Amino acid sequence: AEGLREALGATSVIHEPGADLLKARAAARAADAVVAVVGFDQSDEGEYIPQKPNKDEWGGDREDLALERADRELILAVTAENPRTIVVLIGGSAITVEEWQEKVGAILMAFYPGEQGGAALARLLLGRAYPSGKLPFTVPKDAAQLAPFDNRSPSVEYGYYHGYTLAEKKGWEPRYPFGHGLGYTTYAYANLALDATEVKEDGTVTASVDVTNAGSRAGEEVVQLYVGFPGSKVDRPVKLLRGFEKVSLDPGETK
Repeated sequence: AEGLREALGATSVIHEPGADLLKARAAARAADAVVAVVGFDQSDEGEYIPQKPNKDEWGGDREDLALERADRELILAVTAENPRTIVVLIGGSAITVEEWQEKVGAILMAFYPGEQGGAALARLLLGRAYPSGKLPFTVPKDAAQLAPFDNRSPSVEYGYYHGYTLAEKKGWEPRYPFGHGLGYTTYAYANLALDATEVKEDGTVTASVDVTNAGSRAGEEVVQLYVGFPGSKVDRPVKLLRGFEKVSLDPGETK
C-alpha cells in the first residue's frame, strides 16, 4: 500500500488486511480497482531444514500447490464485488489458480520481491516499468499433471520427465506453461534460420530469428530456444530448453 500511495500521489489508496471478508467486500465494492496480495513466505514454502527433524517438523516443499483457504476465500469475496482485481502472488514456486483465475483481471507472480517490493509493484502496475519475466516452472491445471510427490523422502529420481518435459510427453495442457509470461506489448517472430543443416558430433549450430515489437509500448522479450530429438533410438523429451536471450525493443523495432 505504501508503494502505491507514493506512486499515485493524491489518489486514494485504501489498505484492508483481508482477515474480515465483510470489510474486504466493502472496500472492493467502493474501489475503482483492487490489488489482492496473497501467497506464502519461506516457512510456508519449506525453505529450511530442521536441525533435529521429528514427525511433526519437516523441511521440504508444500504438500498443496493451491493458495491457503483464507487467501482463496479473500479473492472470491473481492472479485464478487469488483472484477477489476489484480492478484499478486508471493512465493518461491508454482501456485495453482484454477478456483479463481477466470474471475480476476490479471495475475502477477512477484516471487519474493523484498523490502522495496511495494515500490516495484506500483511501477509495474502503473506501466512505469515493463513486466518481462518468464515462468521458470509449469503451473498445472491439476496436481495429477505433476510427477509423483513425497516431501518426506530423502531423495527421489524423476529421470527425464518432470515439469514441462512430463507435460509435453503426456500431451497435457497446463494452465501456464514453462516459459510463459505477458507484458504490455506483443512480439512477432520471423525468419528462423540455422547456419547448418547437419552438425558433427563435436560441432555447433547457431540459430537466429528476427523479433519485432508489434505493439505500441517499449518492452523486453525473452527469446527461448527449444531442441527436440525426433527419431531418437532412446526415449527422450519432446523438447528441452537449450538457450534463451532477453532483447529490449522499442515499438516497431526489430532485432
